[in-house]
Amino acid sequence: MKIDYLIKLLSGYDLVKANTILNKTKFSDLEDFKYWQHQKIWEIFRYHRKYTTYYNNLCKATINNWKEVPILSKHDFQTGIKNFISQKYKRKTLYKANTSGSSGQPFWFVKDKDCHSLTWCYIRNRYLALGDDDKGLEARFFGSVKNKPLLGIKEGLKDFLLNRKRFDVFDQSLEYFQKITTLFSQKNFKYIYGYTNSIYAYGQFLENYSSKVLKEICPSIQYILVTAEMCTENMRKKMIEIFGVPVYREYGSSETSIIAIENINFEWEIASQRIHVEVVNEDGEILPFGQSGRILVTDFYNYAMPIIRYDIGDQGSIILKTEFPFLYLDSLVGRISDTIYLPSGKSIPGLVFYYILRDIIEKNDIIKRFIIRQKKIDTFIFEYISKIDLDDINKKKIINASEQYLEPKLIYKFCKVDFIPSKPSGKIQHFFSEIN
Repeated sequence: MKIDYLIKLLSGYDLVKANTILNKTKFSDLEDFKYWQHQKIWEIFRYHRKYTTYYNNLCKATINNWKEVPILSKHDFQTGIKNFISQKYKRKTLYKANTSGSSGQPFWFVKDKDCHSLTWCYIRNRYLALGDDDKGLEARFFGSVKNKPLLGIKEGLKDFLLNRKRFDVFDQSLEYFQKITTLFSQKNFKYIYGYTNSIYAYGQFLENYSSKVLKEICPSIQYILVTAEMCTENMRKKMIEIFGVPVYREYGSSETSIIAIENINFEWEIASQRIHVEVVNEDGEILPFGQSGRILVTDFYNYAMPIIRYDIGDQGSIILKTEFPFLYLDSLVGRISDTIYLPSGKSIPGLVFYYILRDIIEKNDIIKRFIIRQKKIDTFIFEYISKIDLDDINKKKIINASEQYLEPKLIYKFCKVDFIPSKPSGKIQHFFSEIN
């Protein structure tokens, strides 16, 4: 049993109940599954219409058809978390977190303990199915906090307890990649988990500077699971060639958790035991299976906050199969982020700006939406939508954090705007590089 499993049990999370629910919803019959999902979507809708005042106000007086249920957006949730908490829950009893801001539209969300337990158990079960045995050492290509020492210590302790080694995705120098390679040759890593672009960048290093694939350097490595950014089929094939192990893809968000994760046959299984996924066109009309459009998610078990027909901000298509879990993600156009190139020669993934803006995102709801443009090798423009101008204190915080994560002597400009256009493709992107 992993230490985080024990900690959650001791913290009041009923993981036994959650696993029981997951076991009971492994339907063998497609019609039984359809009937169950139909019951669950209306059950969670009726609950929030009755107990969540703000949500009730969004709904028409009479709703008899699922397509009449309002589509929620990130903008709706930015009205304030207090508006969306169900009357049956007290805020202090809920799991609370903020989205990563990778879409440029950050907001706070909550989950009740039963919902969080079920989510955690589902994730654990999927990782076990890929080959994680709860004992293997994880190589974690993830961000790390640089400007909060206590939070950094907490992250380090958590990594130690969960048997994982965190690699700094904000350092993509040849020297650091060589250091990582040395660690792979010395330690028995079981799998790699982390940001797509960072793992891909390390793969490019191996391709150019190593005569061996990673499996030869680290024979214990079994698989790679990429997350956060889009991983195209070409990127996946290249990584499999360079690393010498299977590369699986995970898709989700902070507020919904995993939406889909690939199985060992590289099929993108939708988490249909927890969520309902539908695809609609620009007018909100439900599309047939196989057609691409806006992805909407409904969480069956979040009674604390209505994640109902929630527009995740990505485009894709889903297909229906006759075997469990029946719904599969067929195509996806999701989050991407350009790479930051700096005067010193450093290159850093654009996701770094979540860490730079994290303090402001977490402490208030000043910024409703933002994008960052790199206009020159040394110049960054912060465009943001807000009711008020960013004051000098918050601007200074952003600049100081940027100097810690990027490098000193860069130029930062701030521009309050009324509108930030989305890309025609529907892709979500909060950092744009306008340099070659």
